[in-house]
Amino acid sequence: MRQVQSTYVGLAQAREALGVLLAAPGPVDTVDEVDLGPVRSLAQALDEARGRRTDVKVLDARAASAKRINDEMWVFYSPT
Repeated sequence: MRQVQSTYVGLAQAREALGVLLAAPGPVDTVDEVDLGPVRSLAQALDEARGRRTDVKVLDARAASAKRINDEMWVFYSPT
């Protein structure tokens, strides 16, 4: 019985610590099932990432810039 009580105390402390970490006004509880919504396909997720994430936009711009520079390099090797 003592072990059950200490487990409940530990659970309460963990809920309070999680509430502090999440800046919640009180202890945070968990749920048995999490509803994450419908699962999207990989193509949909990548399209959304390209439109919303700034780091992906920056990497796309860098790749386009590198391709443009690579495409223009033939000028230095053409006969004059």
